[in-house]
Amino acid sequence: MNIAHMKSIAAGGNRTNRRALVRPLVRAAAAGLLGLALIAPAAGAMEQRQFDEGQTRQFEDRQQRQFDDRQQRQYEDRRQREDQDRAFQQRAEDQRRRLQEQQQSQHQEGRRSGRLTPDERRDLRRQINEAGADIYYRQRRR
Repeated sequence: MNIAHMKSIAAGGNRTNRRALVRPLVRAAAAGLLGLALIAPAAGAMEQRQFDEGQTRQFEDRQQRQFDDRQQRQYEDRRQREDQDRAFQQRAEDQRRRLQEQQQSQHQEGRRSGRLTPDERRDLRRQINEAGADIYYRQRRR
């Protein structure tokens, strides 16, 4: 019996077995690398998208805070103006009321009932004569 050709088959079978083991490993590695190559940009794009969404959210939050601050300032300014207007109107009303009270008190004091007494008439005549003398002084005759 000749076993020589069997040995060569057996030797070739060993190589085939090794190749059979190595080929799937190489294919799996190549597929993994290809998958990584395809996944990496997608992961990078997903990270970029998440970063962009985070930036957008931060920008929108900042815009909302600025809008809220502006609204608050406008509300405070309007309230301050209303307070100033109210204070101004209150002062004007107080002043008007005081003036009206003064006019009423003067009107009541100025009103006299009846005639002047003889002493009051004499004093009044004297005051009129003094005022006339001050206004129309007599010139010396030559």
